[in-house]
Amino acid sequence: MSMNYFSPTPGGQDCEVDAHVTKAGRTLAFVDVEVRDKRTGKVTARGTHVKFIPPMPDPKASNGNTKRPPGTPKVAATPEAAEHFISDMINDVREGFQADATQNFEATALYGLRDITATRGQVVCMLPVKQRVQNRYNTLHGGCIATLVDVIGSAAIMTMNEHSGVSLQISIDYLSELPGGEECEATATVSHLGKSTATAVVDLRVKRTGRLAARGTHVKFLAGGLPHVRSRL
Repeated sequence: MSMNYFSPTPGGQDCEVDAHVTKAGRTLAFVDVEVRDKRTGKVTARGTHVKFIPPMPDPKASNGNTKRPPGTPKVAATPEAAEHFISDMINDVREGFQADATQNFEATALYGLRDITATRGQVVCMLPVKQRVQNRYNTLHGGCIATLVDVIGSAAIMTMNEHSGVSLQISIDYLSELPGGEECEATATVSHLGKSTATAVVDLRVKRTGRLAARGTHVKFLAGGLPHVRSRL
């Protein structure tokens, strides 16, 4: 997954998201996503999402008793399937999670973050993979991983620079699952610090086994404390 951030979408505004498939093969699919300020039509972010398409079990080989993988729509490859897919996830959230309307997104995604250790150029912390940060597969949600790359990467940059800057790009490679009930160990290391940009590399591992689950790169523009420059995330 790769995201480029162009400008902020202010609180109170509607965000319009347009996703379209650029390629769909037998094992991989590529999706481009544009995020706009609905009122102005201004593009605020653009992303690319690459997904692995696992092979579906052969119902004949299993005598018709094959269970569909979680998140698989009942009718595939149609616009209606996409609508049902999103609606089902929204309903699952409504049934299983009571959101506090006063909380921002980071408070939700990072709740429980602990054991934070900062040294020059590096920040290490732990996040229990509890239900509130899990996806429908009961593993750490990719969006939560992206938030960790954002926030912990920014914190690492602040160990070497007065200001954390604003996000230009975040790219993430998802390598293996991080199951619910485990602890996620996030290590952010500054790999570049220049006059105008800084880069942090963030590794997320299963603490118990040390297995690398995801690696993200966060590129930030160092705004130098200019009061009119705000974060793009």
